[in-house]
Amino acid sequence: MTRTTLYILLIGVIATSCLDPISYKDPDLLKWQGLNEDSAKKIVAKRVPLGISPDSVTVFMKKQRLTFSAVTPNESGYYITASTAIRRESVMMKSKWLLKFHFDSNRKLTKIDVHKGLISF
Repeated sequence: MTRTTLYILLIGVIATSCLDPISYKDPDLLKWQGLNEDSAKKIVAKRVPLGISPDSVTVFMKKQRLTFSAVTPNESGYYITASTAIRRESVMMKSKWLLKFHFDSNRKLTKIDVHKGLISF
């Protein structure tokens, strides 16, 4: 190969390997916009199966960039609450997803609640 061909290949490799940090989207992040509560609950249930530990749920919440509480005891076991950042839903509406993960006394996930809070402005 000639030197020019090598330079062209090198520039092509560099150009394709660089990611624009502003437009790059993590493919593992959930796409919350346009979901209703039922579809969001199904998607979360696929990623967080029942019977797992609070530590596994915490790993999921960190990967999803959710704000979450510590494991909190209640009368029937434990729970963790989490929420997404406020996101634009439409021109005059924003939304925030609220999640609650319920655990039994053995610290195994038994139930997931997902609610969408709408914020008008």
